[in-house]
Amino acid sequence: LAGWYGDALYKIGFTTYQGSDGWAGTAPAPVPPAPAGSLEERLHRLGTREVFLPLRGGSISRLSPAATVSMRIPKYEVEIVGNPAQPYDALYFIDTMTPATLI
Repeated sequence: LAGWYGDALYKIGFTTYQGSDGWAGTAPAPVPPAPAGSLEERLHRLGTREVFLPLRGGSISRLSPAATVSMRIPKYEVEIVGNPAQPYDALYFIDTMTPATLI
C-alpha cells in the first residue's frame, strides 16, 4: 500500500498495557501486563486510559525514546524496536483493553 499511496498512507498501530482480548461472543483471553520498561509500561505510568502518540513528522525526535524500546507488536508479542516511527506513523494506546461485546 505504501508503494501505491506514498505519504498519503497513514499507518496506526494499536497496543495495550493489559486487559483481555477476544471476538464478540467468545470467551475473552487475558492479556498480562506489559513488561517493565516497555513502551506500553511507560505509557501506562502516565495514568491515562488512552493515548494517541503521533510519530510522523518533525516532532519525532522529541517523542521517541533515545534508545531501542520493547513494544508489543504484533498482537502482544514483545519485540525490540529501534524506532517506533519505523513501522507506524502513530500509535493508539489503550491502558486496559476489553474485547468487543454483542449488544
